Amino acid sequence: MTRVRDRATLSGLTQIIPTSLSVGSTGSASVSANGTVTVTNGQWIIANGVFTSTYQNYKIVANVYPSANQDLSMRFAAGGTQNTGATYYSNGTYMNYNSSTINAYALNGGTSTLVGYNMNTGGNSLVMDVCNPQLTGPSQIHSVSASNSGSFSQLNSIFNQSNQFDGFQLFHSSSTIYGTIRIYGYNNG
Repeated sequence: MTRVRDRATLSGLTQIIPTSLSVGSTGSASVSANGTVTVTNGQWIIANGVFTSTYQNYKIVANVYPSANQDLSMRFAAGGTQNTGATYYSNGTYMNYNSSTINAYALNGGTSTLVGYNMNTGGNSLVMDVCNPQLTGPSQIHSVSASNSGSFSQLNSIFNQSNQFDGFQLFHSSSTIYGTIRIYGYNNG
């Protein structure tokens, strides 16, 4: 019989320390001893060596903001190179606090996928579950975001190719990124 403490340990999250970071030419990025990534004024950031055979699924928690209000996008990466093939498929919803209208989002064969809607310069939260990035089959991303300006999104994406990835890229279309990113592996208990 498994004790409650043992089950909690088996079903928990383990924070992952990236093996390296790449950042757009105007910015800087660092990783602390516990794995917290801090990015300042980055045109984009790639976290390398975070997806391994140790875990099948991952949680990414980002408290990031752009230099101007914009959506936040993601691409998978392998060996420090982001995948820009037109194989990202997405759908979901987004809305603003001052409207009861729920807007639909859909993407058919894009070169990146939307993970955060209308991110605000004042601060935002983004939580992503990433499934199967190390397997030779489709990989999935499920994201929820909330911006300081009152914009919210829930988005689902699939990378529909048989690629194995060890990292990911976050970027805004034309502004820079500031903030922190933490990556966790779901323990295979």
